[in-house]
Amino acid sequence: SNLDGETNLKIRSSHPVTRNLTSSGELSKFSGHVMAEQPNRKLYEFRGNIVPDSSEAQPIGPNQLLLRGARLRNTQWIYGFCVYTGHESKLLMNSTKAPLKRSTLDKETNMQIIFLFVILVVLALISAVANVILQQNNEDHMSYVGLNSESSATGFG
Repeated sequence: SNLDGETNLKIRSSHPVTRNLTSSGELSKFSGHVMAEQPNRKLYEFRGNIVPDSSEAQPIGPNQLLLRGARLRNTQWIYGFCVYTGHESKLLMNSTKAPLKRSTLDKETNMQIIFLFVILVVLALISAVANVILQQNNEDHMSYVGLNSESSATGFG
């Protein structure tokens, strides 16, 4: 795969300890274990050891590592073992969510809606304060309606 954005072929080779194991019969006789570093996001780094039962530990580097999603080219088959799986693979550790794509028109419309909402709140607060002030003066501020305080029902009949 092209995790790093490059499409050029990356040369990988087998480890010298296992290089001569070319048949499934030879491979089934091989016994040992692998010690590897904790999963991390670094694509070009890998530290580990292959420890055959018959000899001491030999280092494994990034040239002996195929990352998840890699495609085999110029070879028909390989034998291998899995080091990291699932969310511990370097591919998934490097994946990020796609950014939210919004057009300039969406952004401008959202700003205008927020601006109009702020204006509405300011006008409502000014009207509320003005109403409180007018009611505290105990004056008749609705004389234009044509009602006086003695006969509140006149003018409706």
